[in-house]
Amino acid sequence: MSGTLVFKRVAVGLVMQAAYIGRRGERLFMAYDANQIAVEPILASFVQMQQGVARTSTPLFAQLVAGFIANGQTSTQATLSATSFINSSTTTGELAINNIGNFARRIEDSVLSLKLRPNQQFGVITKIDNSGDSNYHAAQFTLRRRFSSGLGLSMAYTFGKSIDNQSVDPSEHHRAAGFRPPTHERQATFAISQ
Repeated sequence: MSGTLVFKRVAVGLVMQAAYIGRRGERLFMAYDANQIAVEPILASFVQMQQGVARTSTPLFAQLVAGFIANGQTSTQATLSATSFINSSTTTGELAINNIGNFARRIEDSVLSLKLRPNQQFGVITKIDNSGDSNYHAAQFTLRRRFSSGLGLSMAYTFGKSIDNQSVDPSEHHRAAGFRPPTHERQATFAISQ
């Protein structure tokens, strides 16, 4: 951790404070799915369905039918299963919110023929290692006013930036992409108190 602090008396009873805070985390423990589903094989069909192309005319539909046939269904049963899967309200919801990850997981759980997981004998394989890194930098500004009656007023503003390699997509497959802002980051805060 590093930090710098500067006080400056601005006027009678008014003090301004400025500070820098910096932190670095190295070799942090992180857990991720080493058998993560790859969405690339179905991405084009997913985008086509989002754009309004008939769901049963996408290449994915034919792959689903083949997958259900490989699971032991007749051609008619497989077509009905694939139609039901691809036209379900769950699929409609996933298309609406761009949730290709859950869509791919549902496909992988239904048919294995698309081979979306590197090792299909297993579901999630949680790998734990110490390859996590994080950085945090912030500037903090405080303005305080003391009144002769003993009452005080304080205003504070903080602007911070946090980046790490484990909050957004910690998969083995995407970790090389580098540092990204975490999903929980709040860059700026402002507070007034008495």
